[in-house]
Amino acid sequence: MNKLNNREQKAINKKWHISETAMALFKERGYNSVKVKEICKAADISLGTFYHYFSSKDSIIDETYQIIDERIFECLDERKFNTPIDKILGILEQSACIMQEELGYVLMVGSYYQIISSKPDYSYSHNRNLYVTLVETLKEGIATGYFKKDTEPEEIAETCLRLGRGDIIDWCLKGGSFKLCDLLVKDLKRMLYSIVVNPEDLEF
Repeated sequence: MNKLNNREQKAINKKWHISETAMALFKERGYNSVKVKEICKAADISLGTFYHYFSSKDSIIDETYQIIDERIFECLDERKFNTPIDKILGILEQSACIMQEELGYVLMVGSYYQIISSKPDYSYSHNRNLYVTLVETLKEGIATGYFKKDTEPEEIAETCLRLGRGDIIDWCLKGGSFKLCDLLVKDLKRMLYSIVVNPEDLEF
């Protein structure tokens, strides 16, 4: 991999700074209440600089999901998993914990509003690192005999993410009043139970 030069690194840092500033405002006040001019003021940048890095306020949501993915794999980088299900649960639990503890339900409400009202990009992409890793883990589980041979990795990965989105929306509707991580793991275990060769190994 080629090392980034000074200019490239500065550009990445600037984009992250704008994105993190915007997310902090979204978390505090809600997505719809924040204007691009207010993001510029808080980030101490010009409007031109904002539009150099982002096509619109909505495009920051895609950046949010990329940051979530980077944080997930950063946190899991040194963890070892005993089984493919442990890995799947670990990845998705970490995702839920980041949304719950670092982003908060106010930001997630705005995020889902934007995704529903416009064409989604990164968050639903099959190139998304989260989706790719889930599919790879499921394939490994089938190859080692942990999951049933007729398991369809892409379909199960989609189901995991769809179930996760449902739990997140429920959590948002209930004002973040319960532990999202706990509910997601519980629901995922119920779903994954059907594809494990020896389901008695799956603890509830």
